[in-house]
Amino acid sequence: MVTDDHSSDATAQEVRSIADPRVSFAELDRNSGVCAAVNASIERSSGQYVAMLSSDDLFLPAKLAKEARFLDEHDDVGAVFGYPTFIDEAGAPLADDETFYGGVFRVRNRSRDQWLRHLFLHGNMLCSSTALVRRRCYDEVGPFDPALAQVPDLEMWVRLLKRHQIHVIEEPLAAFRIIDDQKNASAPRPEGVVRLHWELRKVLEHYLDLNRAEFAKVFPEFAALMLKMKNTEQFKRAVDALVRFRETLPSSQKEELSKLINNNFMRPIGDRKKSAGFKDQSDYIYSMIQ
Repeated sequence: MVTDDHSSDATAQEVRSIADPRVSFAELDRNSGVCAAVNASIERSSGQYVAMLSSDDLFLPAKLAKEARFLDEHDDVGAVFGYPTFIDEAGAPLADDETFYGGVFRVRNRSRDQWLRHLFLHGNMLCSSTALVRRRCYDEVGPFDPALAQVPDLEMWVRLLKRHQIHVIEEPLAAFRIIDDQKNASAPRPEGVVRLHWELRKVLEHYLDLNRAEFAKVFPEFAALMLKMKNTEQFKRAVDALVRFRETLPSSQKEELSKLINNNFMRPIGDRKKSAGFKDQSDYIYSMIQ
């Protein structure tokens, strides 16, 4: 499935020149963004598994075979990922520390609940060009959100993980191209950082849909607090407070979220005041659940 997002180059002409009935080509009538193009391709697909490949990235040899074999052998897994290796515009290899991503994608496997927690605290660390997803999973969770430009993949992985387990094959499976002058969509440009703040809020709102049992697994620090809550509405206010508070934390303090919850939710009000460095925020989040 090849979808051209109304590009101004010769993409459409080049693809139409390929005399292969397996190639399905569609050209959007206006430039609508990555999500619209991906969704159009997924909608036309009919296979059991779906892989995405941006025009500037590459699959490494045996990528699809390894991932398809894994999904064939593990019916309980909805999607499989791998590690990317980085290349520059000319295709020359780049070390992780030569890119703005660093080693963010070098993650280890964990349970579904632990994945949800990790995404909540740290953001995305799953490379979309390495993904192979069961087609039925997209039918269940819906398409990529075209309103998102910075983190549509993160938002999709959260929705996916609320229903399905995932797995990472811990080896390079795709080549991720780093474009000069920070022209990658996820590069830390000022305008991207501004959009990211709004989009991250939309992603975190998915955690509001977790029921009590699911939430206790993702955030076990809340287990004792949840037993004290009188009704579901109070629980929902607590979750919303956690989501809002997550947005206020600088990256250097996200690891301290568990400590904050323990120090401020599990202790009497007087003891909460002793939680150094978090007084203003803890007063805010605690007031949200009263």
